[in-house]
Amino acid sequence: GGQAAGRKPGDELQVQKLGHIYTPAYVLAFVLFKNSSEADDALGVTATLTALDADGKSLGSGQQSLSRLRPQESMALGAPIQVPENAKVDRVTADLTATGWERDEHPDWRMTTKDVRYEQAQGIPGGLGISLGNVRGTLDSSYLQPLSNVGVLGVCYDGGGEVDGGGVSSVPSVPAKASVSVSIPAFASGQPASCQMFAHTTT
Repeated sequence: GGQAAGRKPGDELQVQKLGHIYTPAYVLAFVLFKNSSEADDALGVTATLTALDADGKSLGSGQQSLSRLRPQESMALGAPIQVPENAKVDRVTADLTATGWERDEHPDWRMTTKDVRYEQAQGIPGGLGISLGNVRGTLDSSYLQPLSNVGVLGVCYDGGGEVDGGGVSSVPSVPAKASVSVSIPAFASGQPASCQMFAHTTT
């Protein structure tokens, strides 16, 4: 590939935003990031998300991976984190690791999303102040081959651009050059001002 001397794949992975939301069973953490590389290599990426308390002590961690992140492509990964009962998560951190790289033979093969929105289904009792709903949208694939087990994430934001909801799911199959409707079970605090949907290959 076109890696500069002395740099290793993964150096160009830039964290753009972190966030988390409480659910009744776990904390769901998200990282938004970009492959800022100018090279022609596609990276596999694993994100390790760690929940910290106000003192910086780890309360637990979770992982999610993708198989191909193209140069200049932005993406999000998310993972549920089991934290001790009554623990208060102050923030989350993300460790992004390149798990492999290969020349990007098809730079024009992409998955994009549109018409993304959050639809609230029901409030959840228990004082968490969150609702259960769905992040819905349309996934467009320009791949000339069918894809299986496509990872999808919905990430929602409040009016200030902070993460205040989302969910993680998968789509069993996406046909070649197809558009498919996607619905991701999601949690949100309040009514999000906006949502994004991300899709990635897992194999």
